Amino acid sequence: MVAIVIVSHSLRLAQGIEELALQMSGGDVPLAIAAGIDDPQNPIGTDAIAIMSAIESVWSPDGVLVLMDMGSALLSTEMALELLSEEQRSAIYLLAAPVVEGAMSAVTSAAAGLSVTEIIAEVDLALCAKQQQLMPSPPAGEVIPAISPVNHSGEWQTFCWTICNPHGIHARPAASILKVSAQYSANIIVIKGDKRASTRSLNELAMLGVRCGDEIIFQAEGTDASDALKAIETLAKNHFGEAHLLASSEIPLTETPVVSAPVDGAISGLSVQNGIAIGPVKWFTCERPEITQRTVDSPQEELSRIESAIDIIVCELADKAAGPEGDIFAAHKMMLEDPEINRQLQQRLAKGKQAEFAWLEVMQALAEQYCQAETLYLREREADIRDLTRQVLNQLCGVSEQHFITTAPCILLANDLLPSQITSLNKAHILGICLHNGGTTSHTAILARAMGIPAIVKAAITPQNVRDNDTVILDGETGRLWLQPDEVTRLDLLQRAEAWRQQRDRQLADAMLPAVTQGGRKISVLANIGDLQDIEAALSHGAEGVGLLRTEFLFHESATLPDEEEQFRVYCSVAQAFGDKPVTIRTLDIGSMGVGVKTSHSLRTLYPQRTTRSWDFAVSGCAWRIRKYLFRNYAHFSGLGKNTQRCKLCCRWFQHWKRSGPSKH
Repeated sequence: MVAIVIVSHSLRLAQGIEELALQMSGGDVPLAIAAGIDDPQNPIGTDAIAIMSAIESVWSPDGVLVLMDMGSALLSTEMALELLSEEQRSAIYLLAAPVVEGAMSAVTSAAAGLSVTEIIAEVDLALCAKQQQLMPSPPAGEVIPAISPVNHSGEWQTFCWTICNPHGIHARPAASILKVSAQYSANIIVIKGDKRASTRSLNELAMLGVRCGDEIIFQAEGTDASDALKAIETLAKNHFGEAHLLASSEIPLTETPVVSAPVDGAISGLSVQNGIAIGPVKWFTCERPEITQRTVDSPQEELSRIESAIDIIVCELADKAAGPEGDIFAAHKMMLEDPEINRQLQQRLAKGKQAEFAWLEVMQALAEQYCQAETLYLREREADIRDLTRQVLNQLCGVSEQHFITTAPCILLANDLLPSQITSLNKAHILGICLHNGGTTSHTAILARAMGIPAIVKAAITPQNVRDNDTVILDGETGRLWLQPDEVTRLDLLQRAEAWRQQRDRQLADAMLPAVTQGGRKISVLANIGDLQDIEAALSHGAEGVGLLRTEFLFHESATLPDEEEQFRVYCSVAQAFGDKPVTIRTLDIGSMGVGVKTSHSLRTLYPQRTTRSWDFAVSGCAWRIRKYLFRNYAHFSGLGKNTQRCKLCCRWFQHWKRSGPSKH
């Protein structure tokens, strides 16, 4: 039987993939993982010897398929192959598929008894289902693998079924169908509307997009078609291995939240964050910058303009990714770095498009794809695309970012508010937020919740029916913006507002108490500090020290490399703010240059000839290349290290001083 090997920088990630694979295959497929390195302090990495051992443990002349997570995993695997015999190497295949989707496709196909060639063909299609869902209309010139054609020779037998699985036919039910089908020689297809797929292809089944409530048809032809359909029917009656989910499932058939019922004196919307706010209205409007037509340079020069603008925004997103709710901005950063966007831009620029218009066209098309997505969650990601579009366009047009400026407490009203805009708000002045658009699972909503600001979305507000400086009451619990409540309602709202403020004060007071389990075990609650602005928030919410101070912000925000005195001053200010509480400071992480070399203003100044693209090797984790580069530029980087080390020594007088070294790459 064909065997599978998973190579990953992270042991936890590999173990998770292994667990999924075992569920999908029933444990029938030989599977081994080689992940992480033997260093408890810095466990992320890959080890060629471990990879060699993993391959040897499952090696089979039928074939060994190796899936790797990213850059240096491939280098380590290639090194491992050099340590194996020629006979072993001849049966090993390194696959370029994404490691999670590829592994699921590989194990289900191997469990079904497919040959190594057939499995590789399946793995090559591993991303097609996701791509088809996100991009139902493929870009011009892009080839999407076709669904298997129907062979109408012979007599077809038919079985119909209405899907009750809460999540439709996703990977696990599809794997069950494939496994049963592989036991028969019959040609079996599944039909949904005008789409059809072979039951022997996990990817084709996934690309059908079968959802709860859909009716599908199984058709089979061949000498054992009748037996095959009976087996499929038995599997369907067990809901393709998910009968247990139906017994306990409480998943609603619709994802669309319902707006609060209309009442006199109020505008109804959807609740995002509980709480009651009372105060004057202030509207925020944000217009897209006007694009000035100009003489178009060469396609490469136009592309360089866009890449430079993207680099600036990526740098800003990297800084935000180190702060509160950083995962949102880390995801935005990855969206901008998507190579597919660059490919689409090149196509348009080759036709003579101006950089600004090409950028707008590509991103508007991407936003439209999100708008047409079948799930509410994906549809609400459209706001993230609009946010990134606006930020980069501002850079291309030389327009400064528009911020919501306040001089006194107010309730913010807007047509919509984007993630980058909400993080720039003066929290002390924002009593509540009410939006005409938005969604309850949007990143803007998530950030509003994180800030603890009462908020509602999908409210039918306009500058005409709610004017600047009008005094309103925003009820985040019921999702209503009260303009003219009657006296009884007004008094009730005031009482609830006071009760909410008292509850919030009690929660803040409780946050200052030690965290102790019911069994009496004390848990240290430490803050993750991305810049000096995080200190006040950490202390006011009961942080008992700093679990990690990321010093990268010193290099991001400075046009020159920070000297010893500047580093000493900053580190001491953090330690003084936390008094006798422990503070762990991570020195500059050269290896994680997705947040370091790649985006640092100071290092850009040091090496102005290098573009973001030329730093990509650091992100890939190719340690030997990083070391070679650092060796060649030792004069600059050794100075950085010495300054930081001297700062650490100068600060020894802080009783609870701790130091965390940079991640190992």
